[in-house]
Amino acid sequence: MNITKKILAAAATLSLCLGLAACANSANSASSANSASSTNSSDSAVTETSESAIPDNASAEAASEENTASTADESEVSADDALASVRSELNSIDDQLVELFKRRMELSGEVAEIKIAAGLPVLNQGRENEVVARLTEGCDEEMAEYIAELYARIFELSRDRQEKLMAEAGVTADSAAGESSSPETD
Repeated sequence: MNITKKILAAAATLSLCLGLAACANSANSASSANSASSTNSSDSAVTETSESAIPDNASAEAASEENTASTADESEVSADDALASVRSELNSIDDQLVELFKRRMELSGEVAEIKIAAGLPVLNQGRENEVVARLTEGCDEEMAEYIAELYARIFELSRDRQEKLMAEAGVTADSAAGESSSPETD
């Protein structure tokens, strides 16, 4: 039982106890005041007290609405707990992705150095197509599209890094003209 349910149960119990205590006090007051009266008066006081212990329709509806509201609050708390748990896992995955992306960009820099030394161009469309095909193999169509879109952006960033490193090395796109299929764009 979660804390919200425990609090609601305790509140309901307390409310019930206070209601019964009020009824008992009312019965005792009525009984004391009517002790000098006839037995019929005493019986009617007990009957009135007993009837007041039975909730009227308005009280029953209010209690039902409170239970519905508490159920909604509990589902919100449960949804919040579930979201927090999933988001925590997403945060962990994001942390891993960032570290892997940073490593991938380092390797992209190494690829740029190789391309500079070999006079190769940055873009190797064949290699990019091979990578996407390998990564989307066995995926459903929707997931394959997401992966292809993600890697299109990753390749773009990788090429930007390689072009920057080539420019810093004084290599221009003209001096590294032509597409090769050996080194990678990654």
